[in-house]
Amino acid sequence: MAIPDYLRDTPQFRPRRVKREWRYEWQGILITFLFEIFAVPLVLYLWRRFIFFYLVLMFGANVPARATSIWTRHGGFHGQTVLHVAAYEYSDAGAIVKGEVDITRQEFEAMALAGVPAGAPEHPAAGPTAPLAIRTFGSPSWKLGFAESNFTTGPIVSNLVPAGFITLWVLGATLGLLRSVFHPTRRRLYRNGVPASGTITAKLRRRRFAYLRYRFSGPDGRDHELTHSVTSHAYNEAKVGGSVTVLHFEGKAKPSVIYEYGGYRCV
Repeated sequence: MAIPDYLRDTPQFRPRRVKREWRYEWQGILITFLFEIFAVPLVLYLWRRFIFFYLVLMFGANVPARATSIWTRHGGFHGQTVLHVAAYEYSDAGAIVKGEVDITRQEFEAMALAGVPAGAPEHPAAGPTAPLAIRTFGSPSWKLGFAESNFTTGPIVSNLVPAGFITLWVLGATLGLLRSVFHPTRRRLYRNGVPASGTITAKLRRRRFAYLRYRFSGPDGRDHELTHSVTSHAYNEAKVGGSVTVLHFEGKAKPSVIYEYGGYRCV
């Protein structure tokens, strides 16, 4: 197959002007959009408490408080995590400040042994109180508070690892989806790639993805057989044994792309 004039490897043709062919990419764009709709709120939800946590850690002040009641509640996915909670109060410029914080199981058991009454603050019960170190941040009308134990081994720190893992997974999946839709390397190949004549040797289906295998003579003079993903339209249009134009970087056989089925056009 003769290489088109607009792809000939002469200085005046590079970098080439490239136009994206969007009409066959709607599936990838839709999948990416739907994934982000669910992924972004999940990441924000996971990190909401950690953002407040680090605000208090960096800018808060320690205050001595008293635990007035303790109780447990279920949290996490499907309510399988048992959280230990304490209601507290302390005096700030003559005003009584009340709140509730997560505490460790050891603190919960120690307060229970000290006789601190069990029950949520909406059902108060009179009884002994226990000292509780609190770190707070904010104005008198809007305060964030965490038990000091949360900054070392408390439930918030223990949840940091799964939250970080899920966040890294979401970021990796997002980058993968964006690369599968926008193909930055392919765009650079279309702009600056060296053209070579090639032949389609096979058409492959793996699950719901389509691939073309092709062979071409690389810059080292040897034949190279590579594979890259294509749209369903390109897969149906391509013919095994058909001649194609392959674009690769100067001096390298990889990466490369089939010009006719890579999703771009030189204009």
